[in-house]
Amino acid sequence: RVVSTQSTGAAMKKKRTSTIQIKVAQAKNLRGVKGDAVTAYARVEFGKTLGETNKAEIGPDGITKFNFNASIEVNLDDPSAIDEICHRLVLFHVIEVLPKEKKAREEKTAPIGQGVMDLSSLLKGENGFTQSVVIHSGTTAETVAANTGQNILQPELQVEVSVTNPLVSADVYSVSNHMTIRVDSVYSLPETWQPSNNATHNYNAVMTVPLSDTVDVSVNAGAGAIKPAPEKNMDISSPQKVIPRRYASSNGLTGAVVHIPSSNVESYAYEEEDGDLRTKEHHSFRKESETDKARVTWNSERNVFLLPSATETLQERIAKCRAWPMEIFRSSLSSGAKKGKDDDTATSCHGIAWINLAPLLYPGVTRIKGAALVHPYIESEVLERTKKTTRSGTVSGEDSGQQRVSSGGSRRGVSSAKKGAKDSKKAAKEPAEGAEGEHKNQEAQIYTEAKSYVVVEIVLEKPLVSKRPPEELASKVAEYIPKRSSLTKHHCGADEAVAEYHKQIGDVANLVLNEYRQSLEHQTSPQRLTRCLMSGREL
Repeated sequence: RVVSTQSTGAAMKKKRTSTIQIKVAQAKNLRGVKGDAVTAYARVEFGKTLGETNKAEIGPDGITKFNFNASIEVNLDDPSAIDEICHRLVLFHVIEVLPKEKKAREEKTAPIGQGVMDLSSLLKGENGFTQSVVIHSGTTAETVAANTGQNILQPELQVEVSVTNPLVSADVYSVSNHMTIRVDSVYSLPETWQPSNNATHNYNAVMTVPLSDTVDVSVNAGAGAIKPAPEKNMDISSPQKVIPRRYASSNGLTGAVVHIPSSNVESYAYEEEDGDLRTKEHHSFRKESETDKARVTWNSERNVFLLPSATETLQERIAKCRAWPMEIFRSSLSSGAKKGKDDDTATSCHGIAWINLAPLLYPGVTRIKGAALVHPYIESEVLERTKKTTRSGTVSGEDSGQQRVSSGGSRRGVSSAKKGAKDSKKAAKEPAEGAEGEHKNQEAQIYTEAKSYVVVEIVLEKPLVSKRPPEELASKVAEYIPKRSSLTKHHCGADEAVAEYHKQIGDVANLVLNEYRQSLEHQTSPQRLTRCLMSGREL
């Protein structure tokens, strides 16, 4: 039997890919544990290890040359792979090789520091860039600067990035969007939650966002921790401490590298917010909760790249369901690390907050922020309010998914289709256990009793509905106003003006005279009426 290879090839869609080339050229200002003579190497990671540079010594000019190349292959047809470039960081570990001791079989190493690089600029049409990646360390330059007050230069890596093909074309980027989800804290915690719980539990906030018309992603704010109330005896006259935001995907990051440059937690007046607790009757409650009580804090930021289909899907879903769910739950560190166990054994206190995204449909609006009350998670209520037939499965969080890009020829992770099939099978069993599930979630009633609320901010690079310029609005309004003939302008001198004035008086007198004639013509003759009016006599 002969099969046409031409038809088979036409049926198979060619996979579009692009390769990101990362070159670690050199390092400078490296300082070791025992002095300036340093032998070091760098390890590059993007979800997994891309490779390690050669071990190099610092040169006479203070520069350590590596000239190491790594690559990341991106499937341009996979929205998850594009989004991973948007939010995942390239992590650099700089490691010192210590002098080998006598009788030692293996050489010892010591970490110099970490640095991160953001690849999201490649989604804006750029074909490459060069960046000096600062290496943060608490044991070298930063410690010396803190102890001695001297301005010690930070270690840096010179990194060059390029792509074989643009990840997103200029035309696609012009109709795409960029969403930033910022989760601050959960306030007014249940009384049983104490900072001592941090040793055994993590706290998660998860929200589902579309990446296309068929693919969604679960955005996890990261591992939150309970923090005690701020100190009350702080000097009011002192400037308020700047709180930097953290990367939501901060796995493997330590020290100052977890903080996002030039991104800080900003406070707004309650009246300017869009959430549930913004009226004057809630002000005293919020001030007390945010100044005198413990809170679960994330202060994290997660970026999501929205392709054109995702932007349209987001707008349609907001119009269909204005309040979007954000699941909040506590996960156990001990049982959560074990594989093969049900999620219910690893999570507890499953609550949900409804974030009102309707203001994003207003013309020109790109930012919303507000406090949303946390309610107990009830499966039937969530399905009804979101108008879905199956659950989204966001309780497992974003970290359960595998990497979507291929690095160094490694095997690609599980596809979203397989993951969605597993969630659908799981959801098919849950309706029969709905009543039991609602009964089990009685522990989440503590959110209602404590009046817990979460502060969330969502920012878009472009408004979903563009604001019309004043000129366009004026032209639209003019279409509804009928055109009128312009008034005739008269230019005359003084004599002509007086004559025109007398003429107008005569015209008005004739109008009045005609009205009298019409009202009295049945009582007297027109001739007598005229004589009487002209002479001023009575009829």
